[in-house]
Amino acid sequence: MLIFLALFYFSLVSTRAAPLDIISGGNTPNNLVLQTYVSPPDQRTVSGIFWNCVVTISLCTWTSVYPNIPGPDQKWWNVTLRRIELMLWAILAPELIFFWALRQLNGAKYIASEVNRLCNVNWTKTHGHFVQMGGFMLMGENGIRTVLTAENFLELLGEKKIDLPPVTKEEIMDRSKGDDLSRVITIIQVLWFNFQFYLRARQGLIYTEIEWITMGLNMFILCLSLFWWKKPLDVGCSIPVALKTKASTLVQLADLGAESSVDSASDEQHGMETLNASESRPSTPINDAKAATGPSCEGQSIG
Repeated sequence: MLIFLALFYFSLVSTRAAPLDIISGGNTPNNLVLQTYVSPPDQRTVSGIFWNCVVTISLCTWTSVYPNIPGPDQKWWNVTLRRIELMLWAILAPELIFFWALRQLNGAKYIASEVNRLCNVNWTKTHGHFVQMGGFMLMGENGIRTVLTAENFLELLGEKKIDLPPVTKEEIMDRSKGDDLSRVITIIQVLWFNFQFYLRARQGLIYTEIEWITMGLNMFILCLSLFWWKKPLDVGCSIPVALKTKASTLVQLADLGAESSVDSASDEQHGMETLNASESRPSTPINDAKAATGPSCEGQSIG
């Protein structure tokens, strides 16, 4: 897509040449002064301004939107159409995508802090973004796959119904189709366009309304690139997470273990009380015989 748009842009670059001499050389009157064609300086045309703005907006927006992971049953054309739809929303309603990206950034920070608190690990914002974009899929007992939302992931993890997936930041970014170089190139393109617009405005040159719109969208694209800097791009598959079969009884087992420890402690205390009571008896032949024979001999006669 990017290569196609770039080739389309360069194919529309207008070339200028001197007009052909439509007057024949032998029939020119002597008193006729032909005006020589002077090529104007680097003058901008309406089509050049229009396509420059359109290509800048399209390329930068396409590389700046980061869609979530598609479902397991979605085809490639559905994924492409979904990204085009997201790009159009970014152009037509940039404030919606702006607040969506800002909310995802705050959510990634919150998820990373909660997982670090629950599991005593070192999760980053990349892990938080990966959870939000549907990076983990729950595998049930009968093979049913369900995408884990951030709320469900933290709830199951807090209830010990799933284990924390042992995935590192490097493994997540290895699934990403983007890198820091593409983000830097996009930011340079945005800043270069805005810098040219600033110089023209400072010199008092004419600038059009579409350039104003492009400059505003460029600032929005710059914010998107910063908000989604740690978010993976175009991840195609989720990581399966198995649901523990006895996860619902883990808390009960823990309670039973606590109760058994309490019962054993009470039995031990009861035995100590019995031993103390037996030691407090006076030392007589009958009491010594009972202590030697044990409790089973309590009802037997001694002859």
